[in-house]
Amino acid sequence: MLTGQRVEFLDHPKLLAQFARLARRTGATGKDAIDHVRGQHDDLSNAVAGLLVQIGKPRTTVREVRLYGF
Repeated sequence: MLTGQRVEFLDHPKLLAQFARLARRTGATGKDAIDHVRGQHDDLSNAVAGLLVQIGKPRTTVREVRLYGF
């Protein structure tokens, strides 16, 4: 979403700094992980990243809802 220019960050210094400080590390199993560097925080960037994941999911349409016991 970011590289495709589908979203644009607010001009929020703390948010931009947290995203800029994220680092990719390769674990012992060869799997990559993105995390903050030691001594820094990433709470705000995690919240925004989680939001982007949620809004990037395909939309589904609910055709029928059944409620039992009401």
